[in-house]
Amino acid sequence: MPKKPTPPPDRSGLRRQFAAALKTDWSRLARQNQLPPPGDWRIWLLLAGRGFGKTRTIVEFVRAEVEAGRACRIALLAATASDCRDVLVTGHSGILNVFPEPSRPIYEPTKRLLSWKNGAIATMYSADEPDRLRGPQFDLAICDELAAWRYPEALDMLLLGLRIGKNPRVAIATTPRPTKVIRDLLAREGRDVAVTRGSTLDNRQNLAPAYVEQIIERYKGTRLERQEIHGEVLEDTPGALWNRDTLEQTRVEAAPKDLQRIVVAIDPAGSSEEGADETGIVVAGIGQDGHAYVLEDISGRYDPTGWARRALGAFHVWKADRIVCETNYGGEMVRATIEAVDPTVPVKPITSSRGKVLRAEPIAAFFEQRKAHIVGSLPELEDQACRFTADWTRSRDGSPDRVDAMVFALSDLMLGLPAGGFFKEAMFLNDSQPVVLTRRPLAVFAVLGTPHDTQPGSDSVAVLYLAKSSRPDAALTILDWSIATHETALLRGAWLEDVARNLGGWAAATQTTSAGIWLERSTPAGGALAELGVAHRLQIMDATDALKQLPVTLPERVALAAKYIGTGALVRIGAEAHAKAVTFRGLTRN
Repeated sequence: MPKKPTPPPDRSGLRRQFAAALKTDWSRLARQNQLPPPGDWRIWLLLAGRGFGKTRTIVEFVRAEVEAGRACRIALLAATASDCRDVLVTGHSGILNVFPEPSRPIYEPTKRLLSWKNGAIATMYSADEPDRLRGPQFDLAICDELAAWRYPEALDMLLLGLRIGKNPRVAIATTPRPTKVIRDLLAREGRDVAVTRGSTLDNRQNLAPAYVEQIIERYKGTRLERQEIHGEVLEDTPGALWNRDTLEQTRVEAAPKDLQRIVVAIDPAGSSEEGADETGIVVAGIGQDGHAYVLEDISGRYDPTGWARRALGAFHVWKADRIVCETNYGGEMVRATIEAVDPTVPVKPITSSRGKVLRAEPIAAFFEQRKAHIVGSLPELEDQACRFTADWTRSRDGSPDRVDAMVFALSDLMLGLPAGGFFKEAMFLNDSQPVVLTRRPLAVFAVLGTPHDTQPGSDSVAVLYLAKSSRPDAALTILDWSIATHETALLRGAWLEDVARNLGGWAAATQTTSAGIWLERSTPAGGALAELGVAHRLQIMDATDALKQLPVTLPERVALAAKYIGTGALVRIGAEAHAKAVTFRGLTRN
């Protein structure tokens, strides 16, 4: 029986594999500036605008090294653990989508591992945890958005672990910012660092037309067009209130553990629509050294419930004292929104009668005086600060939301009226000479500045112990002072009894009779204290009437303003009170 002819081999499967290989052949698909640079380099720094294809470029670098058998132990490093997972591993241009099916690794998310059939292993790391990079060693690494890392020292930890294999290398992709770590790498260009530069427009054919139009329109005509689109590293804006050198010199790796106060500041945006301003949310604290520390920037584009939850989350994580916001724009809305989510959190609106630049100038001065510090790295806040000039306009430059929130926080911590709002720290620290009481006064008395409400988080309560001379035209002398953080327990009477005891001590020391305690009955807290004082049989007088007897015309609410000090005729400061003010590092703000 004749044999049947042998059918020709079915090559359709091979053709499909070949066609698929052509579609994933990066050497054919990539632009020239997406391929590894020639030469003997250890660090490949890819500086390019948004949408350039940076992530795809460094992931394809991993693919080429793994498939060629040149990589065995790989580190994947991004700003946060979620960024590493969502961008470098599972993202559209991540490893699981870039590697074709036959060579795709096994992903074990709980172990932070990716494993290939040829034995190569990649481990995921977060730049927020640089110490995790102590110990492991690698022959290849890729880093995403280095300029956005909160702790750039994670790169140093990585490079110390890049020590196995014949030619250990790292590829770094980032939108350029003139941060110290980027400038340090650029200074090494041509030695162990190779630099590739690129623009968003290089990848225009692979981007949605609407995206290209949107990003060009957003940054057109601004300095950020050069940074965010064309990938240039910009120097400081001339005339900016902050500059990179100052921020670097004042930067600290960690804040003191014994911060006196911590606040969360909010600058709400009018909308959460795409392209709208962001809501500024910044956390800051003040240390025992009197220095301010900017701890976190979680600004972003949120709806009201979203930013309220983010701010409240920061409030609880940092164990903050209160949330502050500006009354001029959205203050009551912030209070209402926060209270709707968590009514137990104190919210303090602060009032500003000056423009943004005038308000920011003293805060910038604190940085210049090395009294304010950024903890770690807050790239977007720093970028905005280093662009904030005296001629900033919202129409041209957008809203300085992050800077505004930082200014609110540091203003509450380092400026403003101290407790009770009736004297400023400056009145104790000016050039006037402190005096020593040389004759027995007619009377000594305590004046209390009371908060407007009795809720936790309201203004603190302050006391001035004053001496009045028998001469009608003589100055008042500030003998002592104290400040107490307002708590509901304060209104239970124990603190008021302490004031009475201190007042009695001064009466005995000056050999005179106490005139009693004067406070503002007109405030809810003042009224409650007055009732407690009467119940404890203390001599309580209403400050509004009593102060009419003094040889000075005082503004509203028991205000002993700084202008009265140093005139030699109205108010003087005693030596003991002056010494206490100079060394005081406690709560001195509203």
